[in-house]
Amino acid sequence: MEWAHWTKINPRIVRAFIDKSGDTIGWLEKKGLSFEMIQYYPNQVPLVRHSVKGHGHALMKALRDSCQELGVEILTRTAGKKLLRDGQGRISGVIAESREQETVIETGCVIVATGGYGNNKEMLQKILAKL
Repeated sequence: MEWAHWTKINPRIVRAFIDKSGDTIGWLEKKGLSFEMIQYYPNQVPLVRHSVKGHGHALMKALRDSCQELGVEILTRTAGKKLLRDGQGRISGVIAESREQETVIETGCVIVATGGYGNNKEMLQKILAKL
């Protein structure tokens, strides 16, 4: 927890992440991924980190293939602009915008996800300045 900057994270989320990590690895292996154990730092024993063979590309392909099998539509290069609510205040959809058009998507579930910011030097500097 000290390594993860205890004051900046929710310990319940970290505990849930740790408690479900084995289930997550097993689920991903069922999707066809394989892992190797690696170290965070030189000479670390025991090895504690699962690394996907094929790296991020293999992981994204397996997840995309799984979504396609389930009929999930993935929108890339599309910004979520507004969550829609029904008369009872429940999420009922989203207004999304791509380069070509604005789209209203009515649904019973919305998952908001975004890529990382590891290659965004400006955002990294902003985050690191707060630490």
